[in-house]
Amino acid sequence: MNHFFTGTKANLSSCLLFTFVFFSAYYSQAFWLPLQAFFTHSFYLLTAILVVFAAQFSQSRFSILALLLLVLLLSNQLSSPLLSAWQANGEWQILASVTMFAYLAWCKDRGLCSIHFFFRLISLAVCVLLAFAYLMLINTLINQYEQVSWLIQYQQWLNIYAPISIAFVVMLIPCLQKKHLFQPALLVTAVLTVLFYFDALWLSWSATLVLLLLYFLLSVIISSYFLAYRDELTGLPSRRALYQTSLSLGRKYSVAMMDIDHFKKFNDTYGHDIGDQVLKLVASQLAKVKSGGRVFRYGGEEFTVIFPRKQAEQTLQELETLRQAIADYQMVIRQPVRVGKDGRKMKKSANTKSVSVTISIGVATRLPKQNFEQVMKAADKKLYQAKRNGRNNVTS
Repeated sequence: MNHFFTGTKANLSSCLLFTFVFFSAYYSQAFWLPLQAFFTHSFYLLTAILVVFAAQFSQSRFSILALLLLVLLLSNQLSSPLLSAWQANGEWQILASVTMFAYLAWCKDRGLCSIHFFFRLISLAVCVLLAFAYLMLINTLINQYEQVSWLIQYQQWLNIYAPISIAFVVMLIPCLQKKHLFQPALLVTAVLTVLFYFDALWLSWSATLVLLLLYFLLSVIISSYFLAYRDELTGLPSRRALYQTSLSLGRKYSVAMMDIDHFKKFNDTYGHDIGDQVLKLVASQLAKVKSGGRVFRYGGEEFTVIFPRKQAEQTLQELETLRQAIADYQMVIRQPVRVGKDGRKMKKSANTKSVSVTISIGVATRLPKQNFEQVMKAADKKLYQAKRNGRNNVTS
């Protein structure tokens, strides 16, 4: 379950989960249909909860998306001369909506109570105006060139289908590239909004909106969880997750502490970007741990592996396999080598250079009456012993 909402399949998993819930709601309408009026009122409450909750956890794009759905809903329900043109022009509504969604797909999360939110509002208003200007331009061209038959024939494609297709491509690209649950949520919202405007939505719009808001809330909770318990650089569980896991350990387990050898010297020589690549490399190899091991990034260049129900002697072969795999891996350095203490002057290397990375490992078994912190300290002592023994070895 820890990998279900992370990695390259995170966005697809999110979309599939919502699709399952959506169809489940459709086929079970007989049970919840009497609550139709409740959905309409609960939408406003859920919107308020989501806006506050998402803003609290620095997920402002979810807040903006929820507010945008609220505005679109109210703009079609309220009766006002100012909204008459909007309500009468369905093409404008569709095109403006997908344009705003496409814009949000490439935005970054910023503080909701900041100047950035004001600029977001202006940008969204510009999206609406651009949609209106596009439709006016197409209609003007068609009126001026009535003799061009294909313009008349493909007017609907030019007005709606072509810009919608472009907008979905714009939303799909970050959805495939970025591992953030906002991207699939935005794409699903765009699909359902277009279906609603084309009167092709199976569920009622009020029920669909409630499902979307619940989907947003779940996405914010999951994203916030992994933000707190996952290391952003390596993707491994963080130190907080390590101590959380320690609460569920039994009386028998072993802890291995690992440290990248000469990492500071490596960082100073090749730069922090290459240093980050080294950390990712080591993390990717450690993530392959077997024998029931659970790997965590402890901090800096240190990693921790917990082996539940294992003695230290039972983990040595697996730890040796991990150590050897890292030592055998040849990493290609393509960036220039630093010259000078401050690293400001750069000397470009004509050829790439292959370097290897090694790690030192210390492992300790929990003894009777020891708590987790004491086992960690024992493993840490073994780690320093491994370094004194020449590094690039496993010491128990």
